[in-house]
Amino acid sequence: MIDDSGRKNTQEAPPHDELLNAYYDAALRLVPLKPSLKKPLGNEWQRRTITRKEVEDNLERGGGVGIQAGECSGWVSAADLDHPIARRLASYYLPETLTSGKEGEDPSHHVYISEGLGFRSIVDVDDQHIIDVVASNDGRGHQFVVEPSVHEAKGPYKWTGGFDASKIHRISSEDLDRRIGLLGAATLLAIHYPERGKGRHDFGLCVAGYLLRNGESEEDVRALLSNARRMQPEEPTTGSREGIYYAVESSAKNLKENKKVT
Repeated sequence: MIDDSGRKNTQEAPPHDELLNAYYDAALRLVPLKPSLKKPLGNEWQRRTITRKEVEDNLERGGGVGIQAGECSGWVSAADLDHPIARRLASYYLPETLTSGKEGEDPSHHVYISEGLGFRSIVDVDDQHIIDVVASNDGRGHQFVVEPSVHEAKGPYKWTGGFDASKIHRISSEDLDRRIGLLGAATLLAIHYPERGKGRHDFGLCVAGYLLRNGESEEDVRALLSNARRMQPEEPTTGSREGIYYAVESSAKNLKENKKVT
């Protein structure tokens, strides 16, 4: 690096210095993370003063850094898509926004500004996490891992196209919570979608009947089943699409006529 006098400056800025500047300029509260990236360093990290030097020193020692979600960071939150199918379906349900993830994978963190949004986990029947809504509206504190952290097995975390706070989409907590719920439902349906020849028609009728009885719209139910089908190994066919439409429309018609549905 050459300074203003034209002399070579041997004191290079840390590789993460510019990125940390951008985080602090965006009024984001940074949290130093243990090298495993699982937990923040120290007790009462949600409330105690954390200096920039502490964050920098921890990075130099091989630790990571997270952004604390909630009011302390201007109501920043993240939809953490743990399951690969959720990442593939994200564009059908989540508004375009700033994203990040591990190199070589679809983005797993979709970052939003959503005032009042609270933490939420969507899990499968075996307790495997599908989606975690990393948010906080109760003061308990939650954080999500960001660049320049490095996952010990999967490599560096990277922002898609670089960090740019102006790309963070602002959305109401009610709208975002609803969208994440639909994404979670579509992901779970895709995971448990029957193989060809093993009851897909009955599956569609059962799902449609249950969701429509519980107040979901025909449009949303069709989209859930269609997106779940889209995630299966074989391409959707005219017959599969017609089968989904029939399952939803016939179930809705029977409900309106007070007839039995599956």
